[in-house]
Amino acid sequence: MHKPRASVGEALRALRRSDRFSEEAVDRRVAAAVNATSVPTLVYRLRGLVTQLRTIGQPLDYDRLLRDIKDWHYPESRRRVRRSWGLAYHTWGSRPDTEAPVNAS
Repeated sequence: MHKPRASVGEALRALRRSDRFSEEAVDRRVAAAVNATSVPTLVYRLRGLVTQLRTIGQPLDYDRLLRDIKDWHYPESRRRVRRSWGLAYHTWGSRPDTEAPVNAS
């Protein structure tokens, strides 16, 4: 399920917010992936997360993911990718399936 501009961090945030998996379990798996220091380890850990994304029907920009994996080889680029994923993953906001309170006046 490829969708341009669907970042890894945003997709993983959607996975965390889904009721299919516990937030704590997703947090642990995401932390394990982003703390990988080698590309083979990163790919191994992402494989399970991508499978979970498919189970909830969450699209992902696979071209961008490939660029991020290529960048993982270099420490400075790895830091940039981690920052990008982390900012998207930890963005504060209400759940998309909840309605904002209506202001009764």
